[in-house]
Amino acid sequence: MARGLAATVAADVAKVRKAATVLIEEDGGQFGYQVTNEANMLSPQSGLITVIGPTPDFDKAVLAEVGIGHTRPYGEMEHIRLENGSKVSVERRQTRFQMSVDQYLEVAALIFIGMGQVAYERTKKWRFTTWTNEKMPHTRSSKSGRKTVRYNKDYEMIKGIRFSVSIGFAPLIADLFWAEKRSFRDYYVGLGKMIDMRLAPYRRNGYHRLFNTLLGAKDLIDIVESRDFLKPAYRRFEALEFLPKGDQHPLYYEVAKDVFGHDFFKVPEEIQIMKSSLPDPEERIPREIYCRGINTLAEAKEKGHMVFEVSWRS
Repeated sequence: MARGLAATVAADVAKVRKAATVLIEEDGGQFGYQVTNEANMLSPQSGLITVIGPTPDFDKAVLAEVGIGHTRPYGEMEHIRLENGSKVSVERRQTRFQMSVDQYLEVAALIFIGMGQVAYERTKKWRFTTWTNEKMPHTRSSKSGRKTVRYNKDYEMIKGIRFSVSIGFAPLIADLFWAEKRSFRDYYVGLGKMIDMRLAPYRRNGYHRLFNTLLGAKDLIDIVESRDFLKPAYRRFEALEFLPKGDQHPLYYEVAKDVFGHDFFKVPEEIQIMKSSLPDPEERIPREIYCRGINTLAEAKEKGHMVFEVSWRS
């Protein structure tokens, strides 16, 4: 049995060495980074970022995989031969190992650099690198302060390349959630200011009806419900942090309950995962990384992997 397992582990290592777009491999006690397949780097549909390193029982094993495009971690994929551009099928990998915390801290920055390099190489010739998802209300006041003009400004989201992460690769998923929150900080700040602006009359003058029946509140509820980006509960939870004065905002409870539908007795699992991330994620994740989750955690558990869209903002 042990001999058979050793052969399977070695076969999986050989498969990913042949097929990986980016290979991160331990050699001499240190992990190195290399692009092993330039053809796959530019392939619009497939690719793989692979980490090879030691385990307690093996000198070399596949510690982690991140799928690029349509490729799923540990799944069957097509490998493009450099010499003639032909495609060769690569079978599924049979063994899965969990890297240690120390190993993750050593390779995490390399994984993000790999994601960034793939995203940059595949999108640098795109004609359009952004898309307008929503309009964010803004205000502009005259110099005298007597006249306020309200207008809508397009909020552009950056296009990127999609990466699949196995649901069991918890440290990387936690870091990606953290990266998403950083990427959309300006969005959340703008949303918080807009909510504060719409509710200003009620803060000054008070109100005598149910909050969700007020014209300003109903308007906010319609805006939030119409935004695809805010449909996942964890993003609404994050948005609450960016209200002016945060949870000390005079109408915080009403906004949380009626506008964002927040359950005060339940913290979204995505938030719990993000808060469980290892210390100092900003040291592992380059500032150029722009990240957006595509599927929810519930969907990811059904499929076995979480999908994030990543781009490199130079």
